[in-house]
Amino acid sequence: MQKISITLVLFFIVLFTQAQELPKPLVKTKIQTDFNLVFIPVELQSKTQYLIMDTGAGFSVIDDAMAEQFGFEVKNKQVYDAPGGKVNVGQIDSLSFKIDNFSVLLPQTAAANLREGGFNDYIGRECLGILGHDFISQYTIKIDYQNQLLEIYDTATFVYDGKGQELKTTIISAGSPIVEGNLFSGNKSIQGKWLMDTGSTMSIGLRKGFVTENNIQNDVEILESIAVGFGGSSEGKVLGIKGFEMAGIKMNELVSGYSEDEEANNFDDDGVIGGQILKNFTFIIDYKNNRFILEQPKKKVKISHDRSGLMLAARGETFDNFEVLHVFKNSPAQKAGIQKGDFIVKINSKSSADYSLGNLWKQLQHSKNKTFQFEIERGGSTIYKQLRLKDYVPF
Repeated sequence: MQKISITLVLFFIVLFTQAQELPKPLVKTKIQTDFNLVFIPVELQSKTQYLIMDTGAGFSVIDDAMAEQFGFEVKNKQVYDAPGGKVNVGQIDSLSFKIDNFSVLLPQTAAANLREGGFNDYIGRECLGILGHDFISQYTIKIDYQNQLLEIYDTATFVYDGKGQELKTTIISAGSPIVEGNLFSGNKSIQGKWLMDTGSTMSIGLRKGFVTENNIQNDVEILESIAVGFGGSSEGKVLGIKGFEMAGIKMNELVSGYSEDEEANNFDDDGVIGGQILKNFTFIIDYKNNRFILEQPKKKVKISHDRSGLMLAARGETFDNFEVLHVFKNSPAQKAGIQKGDFIVKINSKSSADYSLGNLWKQLQHSKNKTFQFEIERGGSTIYKQLRLKDYVPF
């Protein structure tokens, strides 16, 4: 009888343990993921604004014009060097906002002119702020790129019971989260320290010093490009790399690049892991336990990349006038005769106003062998070009 009682007690203990619910999120909200960035809707003084969540940013910042519009006092204004150019930065004390009905308080936030460098034109929409390390480190955050959902958990009670791949991270200067990974170039496997960066649109971004120190320039052709940061644009390079591996997850044939700008290379990492990779996973940020978790989708991860050879900016107040900033060598766009400075006014007989830059950018990446008919304005004349998408970056 005693043995039966003990067995029943143990059974109910196990049953009770299994029945315990995992902590529920403090908030669950829809996000937008244009250009592989994470745009979170926040309510600021009863108005909804979209801010970019950026693990590569050491602090949060809001646009200074919006700050003044809402009556915030911007103090200690100074000019700082940033990748792409100089940025005017001030300081705001005590910024509060809501994500859905969840209240967030940041004791101190930067205010900067996010419009001056033209970053809005490069993503084709307004960027009114960035949520950086000071926000992210307060919580455990889950980003479901595929379903465009973000969940925020109490970091003290968060428990993970999934089958995702764990990556140990070290937080270095200015709140930068670093993970280890191997880059494959030619016949080389090169170990590096990588900044996990939801604020990067790329797959793997490199520092120029890492490229030259490891003679990567001898493995593959390097093409002229443009590098874009919040300070504006600068000269850059683009190249194909054979593969990249982190925590047992390997991805082949990635398009990478680096900036020639000195400020863009003044970091303690070897490069960044950006949204072009992260968007293929459900991504959990758990700084309390010094880790990231990547939950792999059922389908095989395949990193898409541009197949047009075009770099575009969206001009005008409504971001619907597409200017060609750069045309890559030996790309479909160059072979079609499209030139830097052209304005694309119609796409497949539809006005450019019927497209967002983010939507067009996505089509130029994912639509293999698709043909586009462009109506272009060049120097006061209207011309027509046909662009057929094709892979062009050498690996």
